[in-house]
Amino acid sequence: MSGIDLMSAESPESTETIETFISRWETAEAAERANYQMFLTELCDLLELAHPDPTSSSNNTYTFEKAIAYQKPDGNSTTVYADLYKKGHFVLETKQGAHAKKDNPDQLSLLDVGSRPRKTGHGVRGTRQWDIALEKAYNQARGYIRFLPAEEGRPPFLMVCDVGYEIAPKIGDPLCLGYYLDSFDLLMSNPMAAPAGAAIGFAVFSWAH
Repeated sequence: MSGIDLMSAESPESTETIETFISRWETAEAAERANYQMFLTELCDLLELAHPDPTSSSNNTYTFEKAIAYQKPDGNSTTVYADLYKKGHFVLETKQGAHAKKDNPDQLSLLDVGSRPRKTGHGVRGTRQWDIALEKAYNQARGYIRFLPAEEGRPPFLMVCDVGYEIAPKIGDPLCLGYYLDSFDLLMSNPMAAPAGAAIGFAVFSWAH
């Protein structure tokens, strides 16, 4: 484990830092590709962890968009990309849903002039569609791990992240059968989880490094 230990960080300054981070990201929604690298980089800053490295032909052991050769059943191969990878530590796959729409008493909100359909990304958080999207992310990450080069081994952690909202760490099974078991989730935009609950989730992200 590296980085700051937020589990024991009880100073007002530490609490304020966590709350500021959560506040900055709790309204983010439905824009995974635009947000995920910034979110994870800022999370590394919060935890005093090293940033992922620039990808190159000689250095891709801790990087965004890790290229992995995926073997198809017909014998052909294609290249897939893990959102964040650190050799010997974890694979992290991201999605981003949207908050449930809140009632707005503002009369202007009732006007339909120029309105656009609301984007929900990978589904409204807490719905069946959203659950399916996160399950898909888990299966994607498992597939990436399966096709990592043998010399890189299997990382002990698999993490699924709804950007700005949830980090769900999963720990490799002791029998090394390729399954990853639930540990606990971080619901960052849930007041019940901030900042104390957030510190637990942040700690797991830090341990995985």
